[in-house]
Amino acid sequence: MCAVDWSLVADAVAAFGSLSAAIVALYIASRDRHDRKQERNAAELAQAELVRVNVDWIQDSSEFSVRIRNYGDRAIIGVAVDSAHMRKPSDARWIDELGSVLDVVQPERDAPSGGVLPLRFVDSAGDRIPKIKALIGDNMTPLFEDFDKHPIVVVHFMDANGCYWKTGPQTAPERANRAMPQQSGWPRGFCGKL
Repeated sequence: MCAVDWSLVADAVAAFGSLSAAIVALYIASRDRHDRKQERNAAELAQAELVRVNVDWIQDSSEFSVRIRNYGDRAIIGVAVDSAHMRKPSDARWIDELGSVLDVVQPERDAPSGGVLPLRFVDSAGDRIPKIKALIGDNMTPLFEDFDKHPIVVVHFMDANGCYWKTGPQTAPERANRAMPQQSGWPRGFCGKL
C-alpha cells in the first residue's frame, strides 16, 4: 500500500492557494486600472462636450466668424479650424490663408466672450464668397448672391490633459486621430499617459 505524505499534500494546497491569490490580485488590479481609465475617458469627453462652436456670417462682408466658447472648468489650447465647407455655392472652398490659432481659450467664467477665429471662402476663380450681386438704395446696401450662411466647420484643440479633440456646431466631440501641427510651441499630447 502506498503511504500518503501529508506534508506534500499540504505544500501543494498552500502553493495552489498562493497561486490563486496572486491571480485574483492581478485580476483585481487590472480591472481597477481599466475602470479608472474608463472613468478618466468619460471625464475627458464630458469636458470636451463643454466646448461650443458657433459660425456666423459677418453681415455685409465676405467673412465668417468662428466663436469658440469653453464652458468647462479648464482651459483648452491650440484651437484652430480643421476643416470647413459650404453647400452653396458648390464650388466654394475654405482658404486657410490666415493660419489663425487661438493659443488659449479660458473657461467661460474667466472669459465670457470666448475666442473668435476668422473664416473665408473663395470660389473656383478665387473670388471671395459671398459675392455682391448689386448695391441697393442711396446708402448702397450690398445684395449678395445666394450662399450658405451656415458653413460646416470642424475645429481641433487640445484639452488640459493633453488629449486632442475635434468638434463643431453640427458634430459631437471626438478624439482626433492625428496630432495637431506644432504651431505656437504647442506641447506634444500626453493624453492617457498620466
